[in-house]
Amino acid sequence: NDLNVEYYTQRATAGLIITEGTHVSPIATGWVDAPGIYTQEQVEGWKKVIKSIHEAGGKVFCQLWHQGRQTHSDFHGQTPVSSSATPMTKGTAHTPEGTKQIGRAHV
Repeated sequence: NDLNVEYYTQRATAGLIITEGTHVSPIATGWVDAPGIYTQEQVEGWKKVIKSIHEAGGKVFCQLWHQGRQTHSDFHGQTPVSSSATPMTKGTAHTPEGTKQIGRAHV
């Protein structure tokens, strides 16, 4: 949206901008309201941001984000996918449905 364009463009002269963590797929999501770059609509939004940064003389790097085993099925309706075979066994996740327990308690 236009606010994102303004926010990042204001920082264009600071040097290399590294974006906030940006989810790479729906199943990578594990944080409420975090940005993504996996739909055409999201890509088009980021294109506006990048174009504005470049026009202001800045450089930008998109920090790709996959939350792996920290995700929760409330975000995507699937079992979390991770590069680690070790599941989360305790803790909480802040989901669109509220705070939820992750996994099972350590024994």
